[in-house]
Amino acid sequence: MHNQILSKKIKEINQQNIVAHIKYCASAFVQELKNTGEKKLETVPIFFISSYTLRSLMKGKEPPTAVYQEQQLMEYIKTKSKYSRNIVF
Repeated sequence: MHNQILSKKIKEINQQNIVAHIKYCASAFVQELKNTGEKKLETVPIFFISSYTLRSLMKGKEPPTAVYQEQQLMEYIKTKSKYSRNIVF
């Protein structure tokens, strides 16, 4: 995202620009997976995160105003952990 600011593709980092960037990256990533011809890869979840934001959330601090998919990643990890230990919701 910072590279796009430097190359003048975006003016600032805000939630709207982050969402648009994630959609763009996710679409490109899915296309690359399809190009491999490996169907199993298409089932692997991807998350676009900021290490700074993830660290803040894990420490219980207030995250920055613009976030990526840190919450979704944390929920996915919790769900998979519960499932692997046979904990029923």
